[in-house]
Amino acid sequence: MENESSVIRLRRKLSELSQEYSKEKQVQPRSKSANGRLPVPDQNASFRYRRMRRKVDVLRTQIDAVIDDNHLTTTDINNSQKEMIPTRDNNDVSLKKKLIISDDQNLVTSELIQVLHSKQTRIDELEQRLKQVEEQESQWKIKYERECNRCELLQTRIIELEQELLNRKYQSKILGQLQTDVKRLHSAFDALEVENTQLNVQLSFSRNTHLSSQLDKFRHGDDLIRTFELKMSCEEKPRSSSLTESLPSDDRDLSSSIVLRHVKNFKRLKPLNFSLLRWNLLWLFVIVAFFTLPIWLRFASQSCQATYYTMLSILIWLDLVWFLALIFSIYALIKLKYGMLTDHKQTYPADVPLVHLLILTIYNDEMGVICRTVDSLAEQTESKRIVLVIAWESRTPDREERTETIRQRYSDKFFSIIFPVHPFGLENEIASKAANANWGVRAAIGYIMEDEERKKNIQHVMVTTCDADTLFHRKYFEALSADYLRCVKTNDPSVHRTIWQAPLFYNWNLDQNSFPVRITGLVRSLMTMGLLIPYNVNPMSCFSFSLTLAVRGGYWHPQIFMDDVGYLLTVMIGTQRRIRIRLLPVPVRSGPTSGHSWLNDVKEWYIQVRRWGIGTADNFHYFVVKIPNLPILASCIFAIGYFLYYGVILCSASLFNVSSGFFPLLCPNFELFWLPKPFQPYHLHLLIAVIIPQLLYGALFILDAIWCRWTLNVKEDIFILRNILHWILTPFTLIALSLVQLWSYIVLAIQGKKACIHKLAAKATLAQIESIA
Repeated sequence: MENESSVIRLRRKLSELSQEYSKEKQVQPRSKSANGRLPVPDQNASFRYRRMRRKVDVLRTQIDAVIDDNHLTTTDINNSQKEMIPTRDNNDVSLKKKLIISDDQNLVTSELIQVLHSKQTRIDELEQRLKQVEEQESQWKIKYERECNRCELLQTRIIELEQELLNRKYQSKILGQLQTDVKRLHSAFDALEVENTQLNVQLSFSRNTHLSSQLDKFRHGDDLIRTFELKMSCEEKPRSSSLTESLPSDDRDLSSSIVLRHVKNFKRLKPLNFSLLRWNLLWLFVIVAFFTLPIWLRFASQSCQATYYTMLSILIWLDLVWFLALIFSIYALIKLKYGMLTDHKQTYPADVPLVHLLILTIYNDEMGVICRTVDSLAEQTESKRIVLVIAWESRTPDREERTETIRQRYSDKFFSIIFPVHPFGLENEIASKAANANWGVRAAIGYIMEDEERKKNIQHVMVTTCDADTLFHRKYFEALSADYLRCVKTNDPSVHRTIWQAPLFYNWNLDQNSFPVRITGLVRSLMTMGLLIPYNVNPMSCFSFSLTLAVRGGYWHPQIFMDDVGYLLTVMIGTQRRIRIRLLPVPVRSGPTSGHSWLNDVKEWYIQVRRWGIGTADNFHYFVVKIPNLPILASCIFAIGYFLYYGVILCSASLFNVSSGFFPLLCPNFELFWLPKPFQPYHLHLLIAVIIPQLLYGALFILDAIWCRWTLNVKEDIFILRNILHWILTPFTLIALSLVQLWSYIVLAIQGKKACIHKLAAKATLAQIESIA
């Protein structure tokens, strides 16, 4: 502070000298000569200038010393001033005050200010740099700590993986021993079956009244026998054991112990048939023979008239099928409207012990789509009756994280949530939804049977299966409960021979898809309401049934590629009866395939249609193999309906229309005597094969607008010109659909069972939805 005050005083001294010098210049102007023109030289000017200059230099030196070296004090500056300025006379003092030059003062002051500014700027730069270094150091510390934590986690994971590897090696060794033991048990079991058959024959001859009563007592069981049965049912059984116990004929005699035994015991699976000589070859041959009939029949019959009338009859029948499908769809839409407005909970008591098992099979589906499906289940009016079964595949990525997310988000929304995991690579199984659903429903029934109260109500358990991209109406399980309990109350003999099917709509962002995807979705919705449900062909994608029916059918067959048709065949074998498909009057939305671009959209559509075709032909092979186990009448009715729907309507109808166009080339001079003269046979063919189907396609688009607004409450952004374009492209889309299915039949014929790969089609836009029906 003392040095700073010295500098200030020195600056003030300079300013005072400057002011005095200026005043001296004004008071004493320069002298002039006698004539007033030439100046008179001042004799003491040079002396005074040198003295003043010397004083200024000394002051500058002192100021620099005070600022830079910090060693001068006020006393030193005053002494130096006294030594610097001589006091010989008064004239010297006045001269010293007058000779301070303004330029020198300004120069000294500016230099001082520049020095101060430069030093302050340097200090600021150093402080800023210090802050940056400190921030960078803190960032590196945080990063170092994070990397250390990560390194610790990796080391822990490596240790866990090494331990798991050791366990796997040990398990593989144990598995080899178990396989050897299982083969030995198979041989012993076969021998026991032969011995058991012989004993049964001997027993039938030696039975008496006393023995009969004892056997009846054993069958119905007292408390001791029931306890023994329950204990045996809880024991772990090998997967390959067969079901040796026959089910009672009366559904009311199905006890919880019988159900538990059937859950624990898996059917012995035969090795997969990878032979190329399979019954799907017959399916392919019949399909090709049908849609090429207008061509080869001309040469086989040698009659244009027979060919024409046969072709015309088939075309009229196809138009009639489409017309009836439209009529039945309109009827179904009316039923849906009333079903959505009805309060079904008023038709049954609130305390009825009814439980719903919802089997949601998941493999590689997107988590956003899964959450949308579970959200629609959580919004159910009967959500507290639902046991949600998230049936994972063991190969599902991020399975633990997904499980924890679902558990935290929906733990209080349902009666319960369980997460069974279907192991990969089980013997004689294929990777399919049917195998996963079979494993999941068995785990769910085992969970249900753990409670003593629920054991007593085995007749009041319903099972529903669906895909991971399904949006349920909020009254789905309410309507299902009401209809099921109504059938039970009225003693409907077919209540446990019924599959409840809700109409499926694919209007889930369908307006954003390409025209092949949209047209295919509309056609499938029409066929579900107009053909599959009314004619009891088969269930589709999302359907419900009683637990009694599941037990009798043996659940799903794990070697079936398509779960819906395959399940129908297994329960037909188990019940030895035809199964009824019953309309559930609430809508269900299913997600169509979708891609991020138009080409990807068409590519995913191709993958899905090809998978449908392979499943259709593979189910036909399974049906033909199981015909000896099916009732004759039921198998004949199913075969006719299955072939007409999948073989003719979906695959061959469009190709038949195309091949019928070759008839004028094969019979150019053919005429009909009953047609008026201006008209030719090809005019009638054009009317029946092109014009009438196109009008029926137009009615389909009108129905789409009706069910979007009236049934689904969905607003689609479809401009009228785009609708007209899609209507025009409908026959071409159906032709492409038939060609892809035909190609899938050829692939299955070439590759056999190896073609049955459950490759999922992408559904990229399904998570972009805010409301459900």
